[in-house]
Parts: sequence; structure tokens; C-alpha cells
Amino acid sequence: MTEKIEIKGTLSKSQDVFFFTASLPLLDQFKSECHSKEEAQGSELFMALFKLPWVKEAAAEGRALIVKKKEGAGPW
Repeated sequence: MTEKIEIKGTLSKSQDVFFFTASLPLLDQFKSECHSKEEAQGSELFMALFKLPWVKEAAAEGRALIVKKKEGAGPW
């Protein structure tokens, strides 16, 4: 059985960071940061994010996911 997950997002004032909150934990008991496609290897979540050409870096902790886009990447 697969649980349904809901995700809500909030754009930062600076417009370059998006904060996501999931209804279920993404990571338990630790924080993970990723700054490149190479660092993303082994993480399905980070590998999927870095397939998007505008992603600069991402971090996950508990139910939180923070994604920063590259400068000049345009609107979300």
C-alpha cells in the first residue's frame, strides 16, 4: 500500500528559493544537502530535482525541502 503525500510550497521574498513542506517525512533524524548532480547520486529525490536545469542546490530535513534555483533561471 502506498501512502498519499501532500506537498505545499512557499516562495521566498528573494524569489530564488522555494520552501516545500510534505505531509509525510522526507528524511528521518538527519539533514541532507546537495549542491550538484554528482552529489545527488544515490538519492532518488535529489537526482530527480537535479534533472531540472534550473536547480542550483537542495536540502531536505524531516518534512521540509528547500530548493534554490540558478541565477537568471527565470520564474518558477
